[in-house]
Amino acid sequence: DVFSEYTGVGVLVNTDAFRIYPNPTAGVINLEFNLISEEDVTVRVMNAVGQVIETTEKTRLTQDNLTLDITGYASGIYFVETTVGTEKVVSRIQLSK
Repeated sequence: DVFSEYTGVGVLVNTDAFRIYPNPTAGVINLEFNLISEEDVTVRVMNAVGQVIETTEKTRLTQDNLTLDITGYASGIYFVETTVGTEKVVSRIQLSK
């Protein structure tokens, strides 16, 4: 399963509001959003030392899916930091090739 750490209280507390899968992944990560209201979303992928390797921003997102491709990076642990409005969740992802 995905290990996630939440900050803030509100839209992301509802477990149906946000989902990230598969984990482990061969390189493609799916983020599924089911938000009650429109929110600005920023997704950052970081390597094990905290270096940002990918960034995606979407405005006025409610129900949508985002796909991130990290197949070009080495196998290992990565962190996906998803910010929705003022809330943040960090998920640990295992990249296995």
